Amino acid sequence: MKTLKFDHDLAQLILEGKKNSTWRLYDDKNLSVDDEIRIVDKVKTDMSDTWQVIGHAKVNEVVEKRLGDVTTEDMKGHELFNSDEEMLAKYRSYYGERVTLDTPVKIIYFDFTPVTGEIPTGAMLLEEAKLYTDGGSRGNPGESACAYAI
Repeated sequence: MKTLKFDHDLAQLILEGKKNSTWRLYDDKNLSVDDEIRIVDKVKTDMSDTWQVIGHAKVNEVVEKRLGDVTTEDMKGHELFNSDEEMLAKYRSYYGERVTLDTPVKIIYFDFTPVTGEIPTGAMLLEEAKLYTDGGSRGNPGESACAYAI
């Protein structure tokens, strides 16, 4: 199951039924219809020991477009922006200055089911992981081996 982490104010909107979509730029999770997602509330953003699973979601629709082509209709179930500048500032705070109105965005619509008592594991809380690999052989074909470390 994939995991999405939300700042506390956004997680509360999900719990209240006011938010049922998320926008993903540079979608590293490759979200698609029917994906099952664990929703994590980053209660205190800089303190992962306060984070908690608030529920599960199932993706029911994915729309892809340029950020500059997003309409008011696309903002239903999502936080609203009063201007393109406000929207750019928000997403630049997450992704940096590379965000422009030409940046592709995935609008992910989901059905949410709250859960209680599920404890986030270390793997759920990962922000980034690196994979190191190497391999070699004696001849081709010949004896060979490979290894990896995460």
